[in-house]
Amino acid sequence: EPLPENAAWLREQGVPCFTAAVGDHNGWCHLLVPEGDERWTGAHAEEGTGTMLWTLAHLVGLHGPFDVCKCDIEGGEYATFLHASDETLQRIGYLAIECHEWTVDGQERRPGIGHRPGTPMFATPAELATRLERTHRGELGDGNIFGERR
Repeated sequence: EPLPENAAWLREQGVPCFTAAVGDHNGWCHLLVPEGDERWTGAHAEEGTGTMLWTLAHLVGLHGPFDVCKCDIEGGEYATFLHASDETLQRIGYLAIECHEWTVDGQERRPGIGHRPGTPMFATPAELATRLERTHRGELGDGNIFGERR
């Protein structure tokens, strides 16, 4: 969970979590929640709340295998999962991924959380689902991907 207040609340509930965002590389990112628009949090290079950025491989290395990985990372899902190795993905039991397409309603596409400039940023939910078929049985529905490890 990248937002410190959410991570603190989760820990109070007994849910172990790290205060970090997930992306296609390890490093640092800034989260931006536009004022008056709590619907999304995105990455921005120069402003917003700063947090660590980790790959799925790094998280699996710190935590060990995951039972469930639920992601709503505002466009960052493409870079995160397209760059993850099969070995890393096979250490995650169940995936629940909300996919975002930033061309809806004429909106321009925005870089997702943790996107590294110069790497592929976007795919379609169907392309991401096809990529994940190598490691997970699942379905794509209403822009969301659900999958259980093969």
